[in-house]
Amino acid sequence: MMSVFKRRRRRGGKVRIARTYTGKYTVGDDAMVRTVALRVTDKGVALERLREIVRKEERRRHGLDPSEQDAKRAALTMREHLAAFVADLKARGRGNQYRLHVTGRVGRLIDECGWTMLRDVTAESFQSWRSRQSMSAKTLNEYLAAIKALLAWLGLKHDNPLANVRTVEVRGRETFERRALTEDECMRLLDSAGPRRVVYLAALLTGFRRGTLCALRWGHVHLDDGSPRIVVPAALMKNRLGHVAPLRDDLADALRSIRPEAAADGLSVFGDLLPRYGTDFLQSDLERAGVAVEDDLGRRVDFHALRHTAATLAASTGIHGHVLQGFTGHRTASQAARYSHVGVEPVRALVERMPRFDVEGGGGSGNGKGTPIGTCGSVPERPIVSECVRGGRGAELPKTSENLREIAGNRRFHVRKRKASRRGFEPLLPG
Repeated sequence: MMSVFKRRRRRGGKVRIARTYTGKYTVGDDAMVRTVALRVTDKGVALERLREIVRKEERRRHGLDPSEQDAKRAALTMREHLAAFVADLKARGRGNQYRLHVTGRVGRLIDECGWTMLRDVTAESFQSWRSRQSMSAKTLNEYLAAIKALLAWLGLKHDNPLANVRTVEVRGRETFERRALTEDECMRLLDSAGPRRVVYLAALLTGFRRGTLCALRWGHVHLDDGSPRIVVPAALMKNRLGHVAPLRDDLADALRSIRPEAAADGLSVFGDLLPRYGTDFLQSDLERAGVAVEDDLGRRVDFHALRHTAATLAASTGIHGHVLQGFTGHRTASQAARYSHVGVEPVRALVERMPRFDVEGGGGSGNGKGTPIGTCGSVPERPIVSECVRGGRGAELPKTSENLREIAGNRRFHVRKRKASRRGFEPLLPG
C-alpha cells in the first residue's frame, strides 16, 4: 500500500491544509503503516519520492542495500551499544540510580537471552525469557522499558524487533501495597523516634522523597527570615522541576535545633540521621512505637509510605487538584491524587449526608415519599399552547392539559411542536 496526502488540521475553528505532501506506505508482509514527510508541493514528485523510499526500504530489508548507519550498528556488539547508551545517559544528566538499573537489566537480558549482536534481539526470545521469570509484573515491565529505550536510542524506529511486545498487566498483580499511617500512628512514631523525630516530621510535613531528604543541604533551608521554607533545586527532584516547600513553625523549630553554629551551605541537613539505603532503622522505630510494619491485609509501611501519608493528611484537610500537586511536587494533579489514600470513614460520612429514600417514616434529609433519584418532588406542567386563533395573540392561553380538554370542543388552537435536539431527546424541565 502506498499513497500521498496533505495533512489537515483544525485551528481556530477552521480546517488548515498543509502545503506539502505526506506519504503513507507498508513494506512487504508487515502490517504496520508508516508515514513520512515528503516536503514537496507537487503530487507527482511526491509519488516519485515515496516510490524511491519504498524501493530503498525493500532493498535494505533483503540485505541488498544496507545503509551506512545500519552497517555501523550491525558491526558492534550489544555490550558496546549498552556502554555507549549509558555514557549518553550520563551526558544528558540522568541519575546514577537510573543508569545502574539500565545497565543491570539490559545486561541481564543480553546474557540470558543470548543477544550477542543486534540481529539476535527478537520478540520471541524476550517473550520466552519473560515467561520463565518469577519476578513481579512491574519489574518485568521495567526490563522491557530498559531494552526498548536502548533500541529507540539506536534509531530503530521502524525496525524495532520489540515494538509489538506488550507490557504485563500490573493491576491486581502487585507484590505488596503501601499504606498511609493514621494520625495516631504518626504521633506514636514521632514520640518514640528520638533523634530521628526531625527526619520523620520533615517527611510528613513536606512529602519529600527519601533521596531528596538525603540530598538536602543547609544552603537549601531558609529559617531566619519571616517565611521559613526549603528551596529544592531541580537537580534534587525526581521530575527535574524546582520546588519550594513552606515550613510550619514546629518543623522550623526542629530544624533550628539540629543546625550547627555557622553551618556551611554544603553541609548535609540530616547527616547520619537518615541513611540513604536500608530500612532497619525505620522498622526498629516502628516496632518501638507499636506500629505494625505489615497489617492484616498485607499492606506495608516503608519510608516511601511516609510520602503517601503526607499526601493523605494533606488531602484530609480538603485540598485537592493543583494545590495538592503543589504540595507533593508531582508533575500532574492525577499523580498527586494517587498518593492520597481515602479511608472508610470519609466515605461513610459522605453516605450519611446523602438523601434518604424511605417509603414511610422518612427521616434524615429525604422527603419520606419515595421520590425517585434525579427527579423533583413536584414539577409544574408546561404551557403547551402557543397561540389561539380565535382569541388572537392577546388571548389567555390554557395552562394545563385539563383546561385544554375542556375547551377542545369549541376552540381551535395551534400546538407548539417541540423540536428534537440533534443529540437526542432533551429532558422536560420545569417551566
